[in-house]
Amino acid sequence: MITCRICHKPFKRLTCSHILTHNISYLEYKSRFEQMQENKICTYKNDHTNWKCSCIVQQEGQSEYCILHEPTNQKDQAKFNEALESLISLQLNNQSTETVHLDGIHFPDDFSWSQKTFKKIISFANAVFYGKLKILDTVFEKDAIWGFCIFNNEVEFGRVEFSTVTRFFQSTFRNTFKFYNVTFHGVTFVNASFDDGGVFKHSNFYDFTSFRHIKTPKSSKIISFYFIHFISAERTWFEDVDLSKISFSECDLRYVKFINVEWVKPKWPATKRKCLRDEFVKNDGRKLALKDFERVRNEYQQLKLNYEEARSFADAGDFYYGEMECLRKSLGLKRFLPTLKTVYWASSGYGERPLRAGLNLFLLIALWIYCLMFWGLKPTFANSGYNSIDYEFSWNSNNFPVYVKDALNTLTYVIEILLREEKVDRIYSPIPRPNRWFSGDGINVIGFILVYLQVILFALAVRRRFRR
Repeated sequence: MITCRICHKPFKRLTCSHILTHNISYLEYKSRFEQMQENKICTYKNDHTNWKCSCIVQQEGQSEYCILHEPTNQKDQAKFNEALESLISLQLNNQSTETVHLDGIHFPDDFSWSQKTFKKIISFANAVFYGKLKILDTVFEKDAIWGFCIFNNEVEFGRVEFSTVTRFFQSTFRNTFKFYNVTFHGVTFVNASFDDGGVFKHSNFYDFTSFRHIKTPKSSKIISFYFIHFISAERTWFEDVDLSKISFSECDLRYVKFINVEWVKPKWPATKRKCLRDEFVKNDGRKLALKDFERVRNEYQQLKLNYEEARSFADAGDFYYGEMECLRKSLGLKRFLPTLKTVYWASSGYGERPLRAGLNLFLLIALWIYCLMFWGLKPTFANSGYNSIDYEFSWNSNNFPVYVKDALNTLTYVIEILLREEKVDRIYSPIPRPNRWFSGDGINVIGFILVYLQVILFALAVRRRFRR
């Protein structure tokens, strides 16, 4: 049996007609292969695609691989380039093959393509790039496969269009990467590792987009998405990802599905609220300027709409809270003034924190009671023997029960005021003063208004939580 050195098919007799199917003449085939019968064929094989390398092993010694697949970066660059161009040209000109296989090649130096168009599927599966990779102004009309690649140096894709599916599954980016002005029509980065961070900039993600199980940088570096459009509804996934190492700046997040991701948790105040990294620091590590909060607010607003559409209302509440926080923080130092936004935040957490609203309601009633006990009430003379208020406020074991009893009676009085129950036999009566707002009646009016407003906020927060 004779094996064709190009397609590896076995034949009893290798005919000229078969050789012509590879677009080469019999004499060219003979000069290229039959004069090298003593040389070994490269043993590289991609088990996933069952593709075998047909190049001759030209290195001296016991190597089983050709110069392209020899697992080292110590290669003759001129010979490597010649062998690479020959392999690409052979596969591009072969009408019987649909894929240009560059699988498993070890690129010893920088590799770049510019202003090219590929009409066939191209596969770099299992390739290793020791130098920089730069792909510019290039169109891939068919699938592009970069699965299981190792990029040891910088990676740059600029003004590139991937017209069909692109696969970077389980690839390793050990240095920085940059994708800018890139158009993806279906891309997967499943199980990819980004060791040193990088940026996706001014790019469009059409059709499906998968960032499932990606490994983010362990250092202080981050992955930055800047001016990115995720366009495919319900087909863009971030799953099992640490979002504390990912920045979304001026991105459209309405159609992104976040599954089992780790959101940023604010250090102070310590809450379980889900936050974006961008609320606390820029993608370059600097603090946010006041104008930046408006950008982050838009991202929170998109996330809120996203989760409301998915009927995940608890998470939508967190993002609404983040939206309002950015609006308040954009005021700068003014946010510490008692403005409506500040009061809304402090009183009920923008209507999202029923526990905070309930606690504030309790504190307002306690403050009302305290003010009445020591500045606003006096015992009714008819009942002075029943109970009287001791205005000398000093805590000790002897008078503590008296204060508790006075507080409970004052609480009863406050409840009567809130329920607007008019009674003539009350134990206490308001103390009149020249300034009516500091009199007992003034304290009652202020307390009545504040408590009722807080009751409304508390009810709204509880209602919103139970509706969700």
